Amino acid sequence: MKFFLILVFFTVSHFSLFCEPKNFMQTRNTLNSVQTEIEEINSVLNTTEHGNFTYIGLSPKMASHKKEIQQAKIHIANQIAMNQKCKIDVGFISLYTENSFKSNKDSFIDYFDGETKFFVDDIEISDVYYFSNLTVVVGKYKNAATECELKIKRNFGERPEWIYNIPKIDGFYVGVGMSAKYSVPYKSMLVADVAAVQQISIEKNAFLSSFYYENITSSSYKSLNSEKISGGDLNLSQSELYGFYVIDRWIEPDGSTFYSLAIAEKK
Repeated sequence: MKFFLILVFFTVSHFSLFCEPKNFMQTRNTLNSVQTEIEEINSVLNTTEHGNFTYIGLSPKMASHKKEIQQAKIHIANQIAMNQKCKIDVGFISLYTENSFKSNKDSFIDYFDGETKFFVDDIEISDVYYFSNLTVVVGKYKNAATECELKIKRNFGERPEWIYNIPKIDGFYVGVGMSAKYSVPYKSMLVADVAAVQQISIEKNAFLSSFYYENITSSSYKSLNSEKISGGDLNLSQSELYGFYVIDRWIEPDGSTFYSLAIAEKK
């Protein structure tokens, strides 16, 4: 009986080593296909490779390609409006307890979005790329974009250096935004763009205050999940930005994280 069990174990082990189940092979092929498409998307998200005064517009999949292109043009129109001038308020609060750390960040961005409807029809489209769950449109608008001498160079599938080493550009504030994966990649990229403008605002003008438990007078803030708050940090910034411009975007090969690299003029 012992020999029989060993033989059965060897037979099953031998099968698992040399014969992949069909479901596993399908999953792996699907994963490889997704990673390859993400690499292709990344290859067209680098704004600096499309020439000066270029914007990249994004759209989720919609009922028709025509609607996707229109949505991407609206995305570009909003970027043009933000490029001219935008105001941003950012608040970041960190709370410390004996056993944990909690944080929360919120912001408000104001720009002349009422003018975007006038921009849309004048956007000149140079390229359109269709992917399974995202449409990418490359367009220009009357040379209305921030001209940046920095050129982001990376090979196909290569992780950009700016993700872990933010570049310094003379005359510009630089910010890197990051977003987790949402069900729609389009939303993930927009969240990363907003995170980038938040980072620039904080770099330009931030107020930092540290406080301790004794200074917290409201009883509603004296506990956090039944833990006493021992202290925290409050970071506030309010900025007017000119020339805000996303110059590169990148998605992790597994689709887990989205990044945006943006600049704004120092004025």
